[in-house]
Amino acid sequence: MNENFQLALTLLAVGMSTVFFILGMVVLGGRLLIFVVNFGEKKRQKKGITPAVYGRHVWENPPETSKEKTNNISPEKIAAIVAAVEIWSGGRARIQHIRARPFS
Repeated sequence: MNENFQLALTLLAVGMSTVFFILGMVVLGGRLLIFVVNFGEKKRQKKGITPAVYGRHVWENPPETSKEKTNNISPEKIAAIVAAVEIWSGGRARIQHIRARPFS
């Protein structure tokens, strides 16, 4: 075999092995990330906490009537929250209710 041909095959094998290894690390990292994110979700489900709108982590277990919970919040704070959400979403989002989230 020619020396150049042997060098080319060696570089090909090393390059393909490197790509395979890096892609494997990306896949394993993605699976680990999914596992970690889902682990927190499973803990919430065991406690009976379910999102009000699945896929959006905005409100969990909304109160029966939102008026009871928003009476404790000043109108200025509510206006600031509504304005911030409108700016952030470009006017596409709508706030259904506001409540304080307990620290855990």
